[in-house]
Amino acid sequence: MLSRLYALYTKREWLPPVLLAGLAASFVLMATARGPGLTPDSVFYLATGKNLAESRGLRMLDGSPLTIFPPGMAVVAAIGELVVGSGETMSRVIGAVSFFAIVVLSERLLRRVVSDRAVLLGTTALVAVSPALLGVSKMAWSEAPFIVVCLASLLLLGQVSHHREAAMWELGCLVLLCWLAFSLRYAGVSLIAFGAVVLTFSLQRGGWRVVLMQVGAFVALASSIPVGWMLRNHAIDGTYLGARETSPDTLLDGAYRIAGTLGEWILPSAHGDLPPALAAAVGFVGGILAAGLVIHSMKGQSDRGAECAGEFQATRLAFVYTSLTFVVVYCIYLVVAQLSTAFDPIGPRLLSPVYVPIVALAAIGIEGALTDLQEFRHHLRATGSTVLIVFILGQSIVSVGHMYDGIINGIGYNSRSWADSELAVAVTALEEVGTAAIYSNSPSGLWSATGIQPLLSSPRRFSARGAPIADALDDFRREVSCTDRPVYLALYDRGDVGLYTAGELRDVIDLSAVSDTGDGVLFLVEQPADRGEPPSCAEP
Repeated sequence: MLSRLYALYTKREWLPPVLLAGLAASFVLMATARGPGLTPDSVFYLATGKNLAESRGLRMLDGSPLTIFPPGMAVVAAIGELVVGSGETMSRVIGAVSFFAIVVLSERLLRRVVSDRAVLLGTTALVAVSPALLGVSKMAWSEAPFIVVCLASLLLLGQVSHHREAAMWELGCLVLLCWLAFSLRYAGVSLIAFGAVVLTFSLQRGGWRVVLMQVGAFVALASSIPVGWMLRNHAIDGTYLGARETSPDTLLDGAYRIAGTLGEWILPSAHGDLPPALAAAVGFVGGILAAGLVIHSMKGQSDRGAECAGEFQATRLAFVYTSLTFVVVYCIYLVVAQLSTAFDPIGPRLLSPVYVPIVALAAIGIEGALTDLQEFRHHLRATGSTVLIVFILGQSIVSVGHMYDGIINGIGYNSRSWADSELAVAVTALEEVGTAAIYSNSPSGLWSATGIQPLLSSPRRFSARGAPIADALDDFRREVSCTDRPVYLALYDRGDVGLYTAGELRDVIDLSAVSDTGDGVLFLVEQPADRGEPPSCAEP
């Protein structure tokens, strides 16, 4: 069967990548049978999209203006609400289409760096069954479409690097891709730096003055939309990228997490429970080994002279340089961002855009290793190919496990336990549900089960990264005292441990249990008369 597939690949080269891309898309559709995976970020995208579709503007779940995220995914969700009646359905479609496009674009990239058709087919299959890429594509996140934009930029810049000149339409497309990337993720600004570096060292026509003018024009135009959005944010809340916490991370933390992510990609776990130290060790050793194989392979190809010289070798060098530049620039961006801002720690989700370029670089090493094995002893190539096939099958098994779990249980806040929440039923049964102020220690989980908004977060004791938050209880008491609406507090038993408990909240307010359900308690919140004068309702 493998020999027949290989023969087909040599005759109709477009068919296998399309079939593999279809397989990847079907994985997403099956994994999201109960809906796309939802996390707090997902819920903010979807809730903002619903508000936008219902003419309430770019407002998030709590009713505040959208500044912490760019508007791209909210606009996608709004289109889903208007066209197909559901932002979640649109997110599910976007995930499947994005994974399809990722596989097709990956094959285009791999074709430019490896000449061995068996290696090309195998590494394309590796991308199609990758648990790392399935992991982001099955979620209502911005990563999957963002990866598509990154790959399109990489391919375009690879062509520019190869030809040593950029046409006006190519520069225009790069600018549009930068705008689209930023609209999906603030990390899209890294594409501006990536483009500037590649253009600076690739363009040769017209002398350095012309090159500087072209690069400067690209940077200025590509930065216009990000700068405009950041100025808009600053006018709203005084921040450029939304209110964020100070980071506790160090440079060593960033390097450790990058190594750990590489380890998780090499040895994926069905439940994500690979010990961090082991993941980092595997990632470090695997990265060093892969880098050595790539260098050895590139040197070996050069030493073979005419056999590998010519157009393909020039193309390979251009795309290796471009891929490596993207990986380095993007990783530097992530580490610098983590040193200055406390967002989610670097991991498989945040590093997912570099997955395909790393596979492309590794494919060069695989091709070189198989060539060396064949030259040493012919039968050893078959052994090496078998190892690659086993590795791909192992990745496939993990992806199938993720798909099966999504079919049976759902993903994140779309899982059965959240969808069947008794506490959510109690909240929807409130007579004042349309007019009350509703707080929760899991507003995202409550929204996923009810669709009620706005929903507010109960006061936090610690930030998401563990830093203590001052005056949270006083601020909560002020909010309760200064509203003329009934106030309810839905506390899940499994809520965020960084938030205050009901017992701690009773130090500043009165809580009357309305419903004690199997997974939490719904309280009516009251300003006690015996706690002294209520705080001033003036702006603090």
